Amino acid sequence: MNLSLILKRCRETVLTALVVGVTGCGSAPVQHDINNNFDFPRTTYEDIWNATVAVLSSANLAPESMDREAGVMSSGWTGLPESQMDFADCGDAGLAYSFRNLEVNVNPVLSEQGGSVTLTINTRFRADRWEGGLAQRVVEENRTCFSTGELEQLIRDRVQADLRGG
Repeated sequence: MNLSLILKRCRETVLTALVVGVTGCGSAPVQHDINNNFDFPRTTYEDIWNATVAVLSSANLAPESMDREAGVMSSGWTGLPESQMDFADCGDAGLAYSFRNLEVNVNPVLSEQGGSVTLTINTRFRADRWEGGLAQRVVEENRTCFSTGELEQLIRDRVQADLRGG
C-alpha cells in the first residue's frame, strides 16, 4: 500500500468521525419520578383555589380555563425563559444543537377528602431543537420534554407562602 492511499483513508476516517461527532443525534428525554401531589390539611378548598390562581397569574401562567366545581384549571401553552430550562428534561440536544423556545402547560387539579385539600400540579413541556453553526434553524419542533419536578415544587411553595400571607 502506498503512503498517499493510507493518508487518504486516514483523512476519510477522521472526517467521518468529525461529521458524526458534530451532528450527533442527542438522546431522548428521561421521565423523572416526581412528586406533584401536595396535601394542605386544615386549609379550605376556597383558599387553595384562590392562592393557586393568584400564584399562577403572578408567574405569567394565568389559567385560560377554570372549573371551580370540578377543581381543574389550565394555563394553556406559555413560553418560559431559557434560564428555566432546568424545569424540563428534553434529553441531550447533541453536539452543535440546542433546545430553545421551552413552553409549559400547567394543569392544577384540586380535590377535597377527609378535611384535607390535595393540589395536584400536572405539567407538560415542549421545546424546539435547533441546529447551531451557520444554519441556525429548527430541526425538530415541539419535542416532548418531561418535568424534573422543580416547577411543581416552586408552585407549591408559592401557594403555601400565599396562604401564610407572604
